[in-house]
Amino acid sequence: MSNKNNNATAEAAVALQQDYDTKLEVLNGLPEVATAEEKQSAQTAVDDAKVLLDAELSKSKAPVTKAGTDKVKAEKAKLVKGKFLLSPTGRFGLAYNAGELAELEEKQAKELDEAGYFKIGG
Repeated sequence: MSNKNNNATAEAAVALQQDYDTKLEVLNGLPEVATAEEKQSAQTAVDDAKVLLDAELSKSKAPVTKAGTDKVKAEKAKLVKGKFLLSPTGRFGLAYNAGELAELEEKQAKELDEAGYFKIGG
């Protein structure tokens, strides 16, 4: 994709992101006494804006931030489920207790597993 096409996609994504944010603010700002019809209308507007934004972002190789600058998106980290054998609070600064189940990023889970604090899949 050329820079010209990338810039056009980025600009469109920024505009769609702003539209989505505005509609989300309207939805979140509805008073408690809003009618079901008003709530549904606002939710539909948010959903439609999200679909358009997602479609535009899928065209772009690099996601666009709200400010309109391209950023390389870190790949979504794979999450691993497991059980803490020991509390990692002191050594790793994590707020878990022994016996707690958790879902951690794969790299962190492996490190904790190797240290004997976490059992992957346990």
